[in-house]
This record gives sequence, C-alpha cells and structure tokens, in this order.
Amino acid sequence: MKRAIINVSTNNAWYSKGQERLRKSIPGENFFGMLGEASVLAPAHTRVPYAFKPLALDYLHNKGYDLVLWLDASMWAVKPLAGIWDIIERKGWLMEESGHYLGRWCNDRALANMGITREQAMKITMYSAGMTGLNLKKAKCQNFLMEWKKYALDMETFVGSHTDHRHDMSVASFLAHKYEMDYERGGTYLAYIGKVYGQPSETSVFHLAGMS
Repeated sequence: MKRAIINVSTNNAWYSKGQERLRKSIPGENFFGMLGEASVLAPAHTRVPYAFKPLALDYLHNKGYDLVLWLDASMWAVKPLAGIWDIIERKGWLMEESGHYLGRWCNDRALANMGITREQAMKITMYSAGMTGLNLKKAKCQNFLMEWKKYALDMETFVGSHTDHRHDMSVASFLAHKYEMDYERGGTYLAYIGKVYGQPSETSVFHLAGMS
C-alpha cells in the first residue's frame, strides 16, 4: 500500500522550522511538507483553527495514498517508522491517549453540533491528534476522516477559544469514540521533552518540543 506523511505550515516561521526539523528526522519517508492552508484547500487557520489537519489527510487520500499519517510540527522522529506503519496497516489507525476528557476541552457549540451533552463528553477520553495515522482502505477510517473533514468545513465546530476548546482534537476524539477506535497508552510512541517532563519511554518514536 502507498503511504505518506503530511504536515502543513501556516506560513509561520515557528511552524516552518518545525516542519523542516520533522522532514530531516524521517529520511526515506514520503513526506509532504505543505505551505499554507490553501495548499490542502483548507480555510484559514485564523478563521477555523487546525481545519487543515483533516483536509491534509484527505489531500493524501485523493492522491491515492492508503496509509496516511499526520504529524505536528512540534514532533520529530528518533527512530525508524517501520513499527508505526505496521500498526496503521494492521490495526487500521494509530492514536495515543492524551490524558484528558472531552468534556473539559469542548465548547457548548461543538457539543451541540456533535449531538452530545457535556455529561456524556466527560466520559470520552481524548487522543493526541498531533499524531493521527489512518489506513484508508478500511471503511471505519474513511468514515472517520469524512466526518472530521465535514466538521472542519462547517465553519463552526472547530472554532473556539484555546482556554476551553481543542478544535481538531476535540472533534477527532469524539469521532474516535463514535467509531470505537481505541488508543495506544499515553507515552508509548509520543514523548514530550523538557525539564518538566520525565525520561521518555524506550518505545517512543517521536519526541515533542517547541522550537528554541
């Protein structure tokens, strides 16, 4: 199956540096480093925050890629990705728990649009959408991406304050719950790096930190 990794830089120097760091960390991988939201036909980040994520994965799908992986610009690989691709192909998706509940990070409008109450959302665990891998040969993953894209383009559900809403991550976590897509344990493949964090797991494939 054809596979590819994608990231979108919103013409911001921070994201561009992170994207280049990511690119250099994955030699031999098919990497699409896109520039600007329009490159994946997404609305402006300032209008609909992070709508470019599902649109970027859809961009790869439309180009004929079956195994697709979104990675945030805060990440870089510290190991080869063979095991990551194996999980995506075999299981159908790769998502890692974030340690948060949707009810804490979803505004009222998004909850209403998705048709759930805050009480229900407080029982839904979230995943770290900075790493989203999908096998688009599987109907479940196609449906997940189709709905994620739909909510990105309704110009409402992703929109909200960073203080109580996590935009793409809130919606993706709701959809993962809807489609019964379980997560890898937090810290298994993603490890935050810095003075306030502990030693990364030996299984971690990606490290995360901002650009200095």
